[in-house]
Amino acid sequence: MGEVLEVTECSVARVSIKENTKRRIFAESAGYCARTACHLPLFPDDVNDIHFAELAHIIAASTGGPRDVDPSVMNAIERSEADNLVLLCANCHSIIDKDEKTYPAEKVLSWKRNHRNSLDAAFGTRKFETRKAARASFVKYCERNAASFRLHGPESADAAALGNSRAARWQRHVLSVIIPNNRSMLHLAEMNRELLTEHEGDTLGEFTVHVQDLEMRHLWNDWTTGGLRFPGDFAKLFEGDDDD
Repeated sequence: MGEVLEVTECSVARVSIKENTKRRIFAESAGYCARTACHLPLFPDDVNDIHFAELAHIIAASTGGPRDVDPSVMNAIERSEADNLVLLCANCHSIIDKDEKTYPAEKVLSWKRNHRNSLDAAFGTRKFETRKAARASFVKYCERNAASFRLHGPESADAAALGNSRAARWQRHVLSVIIPNNRSMLHLAEMNRELLTEHEGDTLGEFTVHVQDLEMRHLWNDWTTGGLRFPGDFAKLFEGDDDD
């Protein structure tokens, strides 16, 4: 059964954003404010786990809000869907809601679109001539993920002591660090597949399944997948000279 809404003929009521939708928007942001003139890192402090991320509605969440439209144009449920949401820092969220004339829906939507295009361009253009060059680009993502897992993952030293707070912290790191970096590594490996050895190609296949399982759990809350663990050899991708 769907959520019961108090919707009248001339107004719409706010609908809660689904948890999976929130996870999707966080993952798509790659950890940065989507406003073109800002791009502030939203999770700048790994030690204290502070973040400045806020989900902003492009079209108002309910009647009378910033950048509102007639209910016949967008109903209550559509206003809570991913296409109408963008992740901003707290400052930019406040600015656009207080000055909707300067920041109409079309402008905010263009930020979301440009942010996505920039990420797509960055992920899709990493093609290298040598394994050494590919390794130099690859290793920074791998090391960042390894650090997040070591410090905040289920097997970290403070996992048992922190309990639920640790689980929440790990979830945020998965969304803001692990998943975006996984996607970067996948794109990089696919774009440079001709530089991979046969064994590395097999390992890439295993990593792809691992990424899919991880995203099903943390983005879609689907824990029925097998949960393939990170294949250790994937961290060695592009190691060695081109003549090896």
